[in-house]
Amino acid sequence: MARHTRKGDFRASGGGNLSYDKSLVPKNVLESAFETSDKLKLQCIGFDYVVDKSTKKGKIIEMSFGFAHQALIGANGYWDRDLQWHNEPVNAPHEIIKNLLKK
Repeated sequence: MARHTRKGDFRASGGGNLSYDKSLVPKNVLESAFETSDKLKLQCIGFDYVVDKSTKKGKIIEMSFGFAHQALIGANGYWDRDLQWHNEPVNAPHEIIKNLLKK
């Protein structure tokens, strides 16, 4: 999922200008997100990246435990650790509870 800036504003946060075009997410961003999650031993996190238009290289600018899970559901799928796309929506609160009950 990508979040675009509003016209005349440099900030993308809170604007609601979302795109679910998977081609907007470079492979290096996916790799970075999984690598960072593994290194920090995170189970559920939202990353904000900026992507350089010329190099397509992504940089993490924010990490948060809180994110709009409805936007995640709207993506209608997810990438796994092999960077394969699965056409199954993810309900983060449901997955968190399911993992807690396993323990």
